[in-house]
Amino acid sequence: PNGLIGYVLNVYTAPDHRKKGYARLLVERLVQEGKRFGATAINLNASPAGVGLYQQLGFNTLNDTAMRLLMP
Repeated sequence: PNGLIGYVLNVYTAPDHRKKGYARLLVERLVQEGKRFGATAINLNASPAGVGLYQQLGFNTLNDTAMRLLMP
């Protein structure tokens, strides 16, 4: 734990291009870059559609405490 944590904000694949491995390649590269920069973890909030991919890549489910206030 060095305090350096990566965070994936959004991964989106257009419907016509899903199930072709693009998201997997992107996330694998993000993990490589995180390691290169010395990150000790990578956090993300997965959509139901993405959970399986992230689990296959070694991500684990955490207690999610993410919160948001929408400003009027």
